[in-house]
Amino acid sequence: MGKYWTLTDMPNQSGRRVIVTGANSGIGYHAALELARNGACVVLACRNRARGEAAVARLQKEVPNAQTEVAILDLAALDSVREFAAREISRGVPLDLLINNAGVMAPKRRLETKDGLELQFGTNVLGHFVLTALLLPALIRSAATERERPRVVTIASIAHKRGRLRFDDLQCVASYSPMSAYQQSKLANLLFKGKGVVADQKQACSLWRKAANAGETTAAQNMQNQCTLQSASN
Repeated sequence: MGKYWTLTDMPNQSGRRVIVTGANSGIGYHAALELARNGACVVLACRNRARGEAAVARLQKEVPNAQTEVAILDLAALDSVREFAAREISRGVPLDLLINNAGVMAPKRRLETKDGLELQFGTNVLGHFVLTALLLPALIRSAATERERPRVVTIASIAHKRGRLRFDDLQCVASYSPMSAYQQSKLANLLFKGKGVVADQKQACSLWRKAANAGETTAAQNMQNQCTLQSASN
């Protein structure tokens, strides 16, 4: 393997169940496409059903035998997150890979989630945090099998380097700057990756957590030279 992980390095994904948030476009779509191409059963978790179904149709044109499904998930609404997770857990099947990809970037004015949180922090950070926590039983179920360790990959950004957690105003009520709020959310994503949501040490050892820098991985056109999942190959 060279300096950079490429699609040719991806092992066979047959038998693995994957959830990708924000999978109807961009990084999420191409991650779903390549995982499906390599045999994974991929759930495209999208806020809009029509866009999700259009993405699946596009994907299946490239990979006719792809195992895919669309599931509705609005990370800006915690009720939607809970409903999505409850449906997944009720299946009783292992979840091998969760890619926390969906996100909001720098809206010009301060917006809020349905729960009253600043939109970027609520979606990019807290929505994915709650989703991961609620899906832990399925991830741990995978860890109990003879498969590879279950993985959680959170898409971060080089923008975190200028981020600062403003604990006195996490929701940017007193002062809102589009990029500052975005940078804060991406820094929080890295902290989320480091600590995770697993309190039990035995379970923590069975769960593989990683953050991927989308700012670098998307530089390669259509992910042909590098993939968002380059970090997940190690």
